[in-house]
Amino acid sequence: MRLIEALDQRSVDIDAVLLAEGPWAGELGSLLPVSMVEMGAAASVARSEAARARSVQRNVRSTMAAARALAAHCRQQGTELLAANSLKAAAVCALAAPLARVPWVWHLHDRLAKDYLPGALVHVSRAAATALPRAIVANSMATARTLGRATRRKVAIAYPGVPDGWFDDPGPDTDGPVVMLGRVSETKGQLEFADAVMQAAPRLPGVPFVVAGDALFQDGGYRDALARHPAVRTGAVTLAGWVDDPSRILRSSRLLVHASPVPEPFGQVIVEAMAAGVPVVATAAGGAGEVLGGSRDALSIGDGVWRARHGLAARPGDARALGSAIEHAIRHPEEMAALAAAARTHAWETYRIVDTARVTLEVWHHASGRGQGLPPLHALH
Repeated sequence: MRLIEALDQRSVDIDAVLLAEGPWAGELGSLLPVSMVEMGAAASVARSEAARARSVQRNVRSTMAAARALAAHCRQQGTELLAANSLKAAAVCALAAPLARVPWVWHLHDRLAKDYLPGALVHVSRAAATALPRAIVANSMATARTLGRATRRKVAIAYPGVPDGWFDDPGPDTDGPVVMLGRVSETKGQLEFADAVMQAAPRLPGVPFVVAGDALFQDGGYRDALARHPAVRTGAVTLAGWVDDPSRILRSSRLLVHASPVPEPFGQVIVEAMAAGVPVVATAAGGAGEVLGGSRDALSIGDGVWRARHGLAARPGDARALGSAIEHAIRHPEEMAALAAAARTHAWETYRIVDTARVTLEVWHHASGRGQGLPPLHALH
């Protein structure tokens, strides 16, 4: 929605096709026409299940049916270009585009790596990325690097930016909670956060810790495990549940914690915190490490803890290191304020949604035959 609102509507005519019913249809429908191409059970398949033989056999038929319906929709609408925004959407577009005789662009939000996706799915996705889309829009250099050299010639980087309004009235609430904000999932690391709080909380009396967000897809079991964690049962960590307005809870926090134990493709919530002037502790890998400023200038301040350009970085999957980073951040507010100020400036220069829209339009025009070529791979660096 941020991207659509930022695009120059005079230069592109967009409609949206969704693969399942849900509240997103109403939200998106306030901005542009929305159609539905049902994938049935295939729409809810988790990444961990996608490469299993039984899942493939069960979902090929529904994916093919969705592709044929999408191709018919494209022919009816006179579509010039398809843009896929997920792995499932890419599978459908890869089949629909040749049927409709239109090019397609893959907006890649997933690292195609075995530490993030099943190995078989990685191989299939990399081969598809090389052969099928006209262009690829990666959400970070960390994501682009997982594509392989053969694909580099058709990749552009468009960081998922934030609207300018996020930069208004910056600054954390110094008496607010330490917040972890995002979907509750094993890949996000709420259990690692709870472990870190168990370590740090006794030395930080009076500091509240909050997990904001809920489970989606097949992550209900992980949410239940989190609810049983000693940090939650003893009240050291509060589960706030689903949050409709992430900016409100970010601006009421003193510190944002990103705890993913595996390298993330990007780290949207980190950028949102940076724009809001809130200090960040994040695990140093993948897109999150890239957003923090990389490892070149990082300074070790403890075992598994570094001071990066735009926040503190902790070793992924190491709850002890994460707890130490959180404790350091709380005990050194002036240092964190300086890092947050630098991070906010960097976010303004690098992660604005207007820049995302500019690069996206250049890629779309190139892929549809209207543009002069792709923007450079380092377009937003």
